[in-house]
Amino acid sequence: MNEALRSRLLPVLDVKGGQVVRGVAGRRDEYRPIVSRLTDSVEPGGVLLALAHAFGFTRFYIADLDAICDRRSRLGDLTHVQAYGVELDVDLGIQSPEDLERLVAIPGLRPIIGLESIGSRDQFSAVLSDVDCERLVFSLDLMNGRPIATPDWPTSAIEVASIAVEAGIRSLTVLDLAAVGTGQGCPTLPLCRAIRSRWPELEVITGGGVRGEQDVLDAVAAGADRVLVASALHDGRIR
Repeated sequence: MNEALRSRLLPVLDVKGGQVVRGVAGRRDEYRPIVSRLTDSVEPGGVLLALAHAFGFTRFYIADLDAICDRRSRLGDLTHVQAYGVELDVDLGIQSPEDLERLVAIPGLRPIIGLESIGSRDQFSAVLSDVDCERLVFSLDLMNGRPIATPDWPTSAIEVASIAVEAGIRSLTVLDLAAVGTGQGCPTLPLCRAIRSRWPELEVITGGGVRGEQDVLDAVAAGADRVLVASALHDGRIR
């Protein structure tokens, strides 16, 4: 893998029941442990190290599905992040200032505030009330193009993005869960173009359905700084 491609990729570890699983279209009850050409391990640390060794990645995206779905994390202690020599963008289903406070104290970790987890707009404001937003990522969670959110959020994805940016967010993940693991291409590119045009200073991350290198290049051309990828790495479609 050349450096230009590697620098655009953000490898994903979806973790459920303490194991790295393969996401499929947001149907989390159907997620099963990964089968990878890179490692026999399904333990998060083992998979992370295999990806780092194979490709030289130094930044990873981790979604703790147990924490997101039922507030019962099985990811384990994250205070050892620095021992791996990597940075982690981590979604632990943040819902309160207390959830965020314990994460921002960990060096090398960037907490993700997921739209599907945060609840109301008032709750979102409360979470951000006493924190440096430069350390945070906001995940614009979609399902078939529609925001996964409580009724007091706008139904327009670009309007949700505007609320996050106005609150001080400088890193935005645009992810349609319906596309995850499908290998049918990334459906969020028009939205990425609109976001990049409106807020050129944002870090924009997208993914879901990436089939290979061309999809990564297309996402970058649409304004993405980083592209989330998992299955294409483990299956060998991106080498």
